Amino acid sequence: MQGMSNRIVIAQGVRATLIRFAATFSISLLFGATVLAGEHDHHKMATEPPADEPLAQAPVKVPDLEVLNQDGKKIHFYRDLVKGRTVAVNFIYTTCTAICSPMTANMREVQQLLGSDAGKVEMISITIDPKLDTPSALKAFAQKFEAGPGWAFVTASPATIAKLQKGFAVSMSRKEDHTPLVIIGNDSTRKWTRKFGLAHPEVIAAAIRQAAGLPEATP
Repeated sequence: MQGMSNRIVIAQGVRATLIRFAATFSISLLFGATVLAGEHDHHKMATEPPADEPLAQAPVKVPDLEVLNQDGKKIHFYRDLVKGRTVAVNFIYTTCTAICSPMTANMREVQQLLGSDAGKVEMISITIDPKLDTPSALKAFAQKFEAGPGWAFVTASPATIAKLQKGFAVSMSRKEDHTPLVIIGNDSTRKWTRKFGLAHPEVIAAAIRQAAGLPEATP
């Protein structure tokens, strides 16, 4: 019962945050604004290709670097998480007070919507604050949002994190500058796209299904 109550509270908070962010993000995309308005002014938007567009101008080149997952296990990013798979990747940090929590809760809903197909997709959350986000911190964060199997939360040295950002065509000078984006791709087809990380879960799930060549969800 406690778990159910926590999910309800999280979902309610996410919905309220999604409404606020959807409005500000849509306006900023339309007019090319670089700063989110209101209570999240400290989260400046880095210069990015618009969400929902194929990454033709900024191709993804995933490096095979050593990282640590939330269990403290050393893994190679490309060969262990991405190679031959469909993936959904985002960048977060556990002490973020604005977009990271609602985006992570949103992605949990996406994982649930994928249902039995969730095992065919690897979800990856990469910290952009490796100094504070130890594997144990990432594990606690994952447990807070009840992340299911097939969802890796990874950390590494600052230099490695910077290389991963470059590999996914993401640029940010400070952790506060990150944007709520989910990078969806199929390593086998080499096709990649971006989705707004606070979009309705059904929209993101549909994009993942399309990338993976999975049938559309039935009502």
